[in-house]
Amino acid sequence: MRSLTLLIVLIVFAFIGDGPIRPGNKSLNTSQITLGIDSLLILIPHNGHLYKVGSLVLNTDLVDDNGERVLRRVEHATHDDTLVSVDSFMVAQNTLLPLYQRSLDSKGTHKLDLSDMTEPEFYDNSMDLILASLPLSSGYKAKLALIGENAELIAYIQVVGKVSIKTVDGLKCNSWEIRVDAGEDSGTYWLSDRSRILIRYVTTAQNMIIARIRGCPVSI
Repeated sequence: MRSLTLLIVLIVFAFIGDGPIRPGNKSLNTSQITLGIDSLLILIPHNGHLYKVGSLVLNTDLVDDNGERVLRRVEHATHDDTLVSVDSFMVAQNTLLPLYQRSLDSKGTHKLDLSDMTEPEFYDNSMDLILASLPLSSGYKAKLALIGENAELIAYIQVVGKVSIKTVDGLKCNSWEIRVDAGEDSGTYWLSDRSRILIRYVTTAQNMIIARIRGCPVSI
């Protein structure tokens, strides 16, 4: 009987240990997130050249919400210098649990229905903040529980290693290269190894690149 009980405990432990990381997981360290305003270019590769088609401005700060400190991110995306979308969301400072999301584009205003969550899940567009909070190291692998505008999904991430990559202004930045398999949103992220700032993102299909303009400071 004791052997059977031990076997059941081990099976349950293995199942739980193999589950996806969710908001509030003890491996998260949100103090690694750098606050501030950062600018990136949206580039399209064609015939061996990169062409600028737009820009992305990320504004990440801490605000008070009903007496609680929360992380707020506002993202402005432009195409040919015309504003095309604004995505704003708030997540709990220490857990990254999504609290509010609203996006505005040519089709109108959209809000993510967070009441659909049966278990805590990360907002899929906060991926760079999630990655910045993880204990990154060469070979690190994890699964993430996500919720987005279309569906709930599991993202599989793997840290390839540390590489030196150039920003748009030509300065080199030591970065963690992280592959993310998340269905249509799959791609590779590069985060500064010091500030955990997003340096570059490339879609898996390599049909779009988001690249940081400035160099790689310790903080913005």
